[in-house]
Amino acid sequence: MHTKILPLLLALFLTYCGKSYSQWTAPMNISPGTTSIGMNENAGQCLVKVGDTLRITYSDRSTAMAKIMYNQSHDQGLTWGTPVQLFTSLNCGFTAIASSGSNVHIVWMDSLGSDRASYYRRSLDGGVTWDPIICLDSVTKFWPGIACSGNLVIATLNKDLAGNTEVFIKRSLDNGSTWLPEQQISNAPNRSEDPAITMLGNDVHLSWNDKRSGIMNIYYCHSADGGATWGTETGLTTTDSYTSMVCADGNHVDVPHGLRIGTTFDLGLAESADTGTTWPPNQLLTNTPALSELYPFMVRDGLNMHLVHIGPGGTNYIHSADGGTTWDAPLLLGASNGQPFIAYTACALHVIFGNAGAIYYMRNPIGNCPTVGVNSTASANSGVKVYPNPASDEITVNTSDNEPSEITLYDLTSRELFRQTFTNSTIVNIEKLSTGIYIYKMKSRNGILNTGKVVKD
Repeated sequence: MHTKILPLLLALFLTYCGKSYSQWTAPMNISPGTTSIGMNENAGQCLVKVGDTLRITYSDRSTAMAKIMYNQSHDQGLTWGTPVQLFTSLNCGFTAIASSGSNVHIVWMDSLGSDRASYYRRSLDGGVTWDPIICLDSVTKFWPGIACSGNLVIATLNKDLAGNTEVFIKRSLDNGSTWLPEQQISNAPNRSEDPAITMLGNDVHLSWNDKRSGIMNIYYCHSADGGATWGTETGLTTTDSYTSMVCADGNHVDVPHGLRIGTTFDLGLAESADTGTTWPPNQLLTNTPALSELYPFMVRDGLNMHLVHIGPGGTNYIHSADGGTTWDAPLLLGASNGQPFIAYTACALHVIFGNAGAIYYMRNPIGNCPTVGVNSTASANSGVKVYPNPASDEITVNTSDNEPSEITLYDLTSRELFRQTFTNSTIVNIEKLSTGIYIYKMKSRNGILNTGKVVKD
């Protein structure tokens, strides 16, 4: 590389990465023509990612007949397609989405007077065509949820048993073609409702709001065999708490929730580092006595934890780079009157929320790579070395982890260029890349080992 170009690129890179949390784009309306919309509470996610593709679902209530809608972006949120209508009725809503590869699974609730039903629809070609609608439950109390892993699809159901609401699931082993009989998960007097679900392989994690003690608490249950059998119902809170969701990454399971302190709510976080077996004392993430902070939705990528919630002024974002030990100050992303959702693709963060009758989208291109720096090798603590750096033809990657690790290389738009699994050492050929700066991310099953930059000269 010419000597005058390298310093310039490095300067641009430092500026770019040093301001990663100021790189949020302005809100973009991705539900054109709507004047009234609805998504879900945080228990039912409305934004998912598969590779570089983002997929969303929402209800359009702009006319007398409500509609269940679907939209997607194939380029990490830079451009969005035309929304597709999946269902219409007077009172449909509370939709949720799950996706694996080109399979898209969507559920929602429809209300006809005092009768409620849970519906399901799928696409096997990335949203191009849609199969017929299936009714999963005709005596629904509250909305359904959905999660998937390969051909295993699990829907959550909330049913009323003589005034006692309980959490159920329904499983499909053939990608949503047929469904097994429903299974009851919660077993307690009073209210067990608003189940949230996530899956990672055969591990299935549920959390829900539960009033068996006389006050609302958060409960959790885990299945290690794809939902066939379930462990013990575990209480995660002991004081008045509400609005939980659940996310999983490796052995980590996180259940953020609203926690009542006095007359308002703040954010609490239950974390397990052993796939839900043990739960240390909860963290208090916020403490604003005069204002409520509620409805958190979180994603984890190794030690990086990203959480959005309804807080002062609208949609707020908080971040931890050390697995939840410390958290950055809240950042107000924008005014909103609906639940926010967050996802990540490579180094980019993606947020959607409702405001003024529309779905808005925001993007931070490097928000998931906050540790990127100028050192040519990783810190001694990470046990990772990437050299030479700058490089012309190839780089060598060494790690002392002694377990399978994965290196992924991205350009500065967060587009994935290369991914490889190895143990201890590997060589990455960069000869065909253009001159410039690239981002690498090293990850093992224990979490992110290191994130850094590679200069191609």
